[in-house]
Amino acid sequence: MSALQIISYHYVRDLQNSKFPKIKGLDTKIFQQQLDYLQSEFNIVTTEQVIAGLMTGRDLPDGATWLTFDDGFIDHYEVVFPELLSRGLTAAFFPPAQPILEHVVLDVHKIHFTIASTEPEQLHKLLEILFVEKDLESKTGKSFNEYFLEYGSPGQFDGPMPAFAKRMLQFALPEYDRKLLINQLFNQVVTSDEDAFARSLYVTTSQIKEMIAGGMFFGSHGFRHHHLDRESAEDQLVDIQLGLQFLDGVGASTEEWVMCYPYGSYNDITIDILKQTNCALAITVKSATAQVGSDSRYELPRLDTNDLLAGQRIWFAHQVGTNNHHKHSNQ
Repeated sequence: MSALQIISYHYVRDLQNSKFPKIKGLDTKIFQQQLDYLQSEFNIVTTEQVIAGLMTGRDLPDGATWLTFDDGFIDHYEVVFPELLSRGLTAAFFPPAQPILEHVVLDVHKIHFTIASTEPEQLHKLLEILFVEKDLESKTGKSFNEYFLEYGSPGQFDGPMPAFAKRMLQFALPEYDRKLLINQLFNQVVTSDEDAFARSLYVTTSQIKEMIAGGMFFGSHGFRHHHLDRESAEDQLVDIQLGLQFLDGVGASTEEWVMCYPYGSYNDITIDILKQTNCALAITVKSATAQVGSDSRYELPRLDTNDLLAGQRIWFAHQVGTNNHHKHSNQ
């Protein structure tokens, strides 16, 4: 049995010079340092190696690390792709199809950019105003303060208010009302031109084809990026099939393909569909190092890029200290 460290990335950009410097992403320089760290201390493996290892039980190299990038951001073409090429590395990318084909912004990304465009106190006030305007207390039987008491604890990477906003807009409120609030907030504090924003946020099909030609692997993140475990078996099948059609259209393999569950959500029905459609493996948002041979290949855990930062900082400090020592020794 061998261990496999699967790293997940989302936004990777020059945050300081970005229009949205507060977006929860990885700065380009930190990303480059992280690749230095991973290349020095681990073995970065290809998706093909991972598939072969998991399907045949073949051992992966010590320190096997697989790089994965979710959501099809333009960052992945403009920042990640050239950086990987310059290092002779490959990675797996998982874009949801609908925002790329139809130029719509996913609800989860509307939430991210709304949070990144407002101060916590302002966001709290805006949410409360809309909650009252839509008379959500009578619809849900809970006051705004009761919701905050239940959902206002800090998240893993978020303070209380951003974590509260995410929970309210992602699952706590009824779906119809969540969508109303998400769209109104996004239009109010980010932009009313969703089409233009989507075109600037996501990769194009031609860019995906270029990345595939450059050796990158593309798997599915579903079509609509919905919570699959909340969908009927029929709706899950349709979404997964549409995702596969998208992969086929950009020239990605649909034989021994890889699934990245939207929101990490799935159930036994999802896994049955994946098995019936030649899916080789699937990755979740469970935080752990995968154990080849014991973990189900349809429920593989991953580590967030932020989980690596402590080890990366220690390594980088050691490198700087070693270089300074050599510099002084040679003077």
